Order: sequence, then structure tokens, then C-alpha cells
Amino acid sequence: MSFFQKISNKDVILKIHAKPNSKVQKIQKFTEEDPFLSVMLCSKASKNKANKELVELFRTKFKINSNQIEIISGIKSQTKMIKISFLEETSLRDLINKLKE
Repeated sequence: MSFFQKISNKDVILKIHAKPNSKVQKIQKFTEEDPFLSVMLCSKASKNKANKELVELFRTKFKINSNQIEIISGIKSQTKMIKISFLEETSLRDLINKLKE
């Protein structure tokens, strides 16, 4: 089971395990077979701050608008599913390379 699922040529779902209130913001090392992508966030998990930081992190990683990112489940949980809609077709290999940058 992988942490990403391609649902169309332009849409992908990421399974995230968020770790709010961390000292540094980073995506932890991962393999394609990991069930979740672990993301360390500096913001606290109150008043939606960590979710906003998570969206901003993926916005800058993928160089897309924040309205292309949607938290579809886990808004109040550390385990989240995020749908990312790209404007053009994107391969999974490209996504993984951008996450590793």
C-alpha cells in the first residue's frame, strides 16, 4: 500500500501523517511503499494552523495554487487524505521527485 493514489491523469490523493508542533518543517524520508507520508509541521494543531501550514508546504513543493489542494479527510486528525488537482497531466515519478527536493 502506497501513500499516494492517482485518481485521474491530473488528480492524486496523498495519505499524510502530520506531526504538528515540531521544531522543523520537513517531509521525512520515505519509500514509495510507505502507507503514509510523514510531514513535520512547526505550527500547533489549533485554530487550523497546522492544516494551513500543510497546504502551504505542498503549494510551494508542487508550485501550484492553494485552491488546487483540498483536505478531504482528517481535518482534526493527524492522519489526513489530501487531494491535489494539477492543471496538466503529471506522472507519479515527477511527484515523488518534487517531494524529495
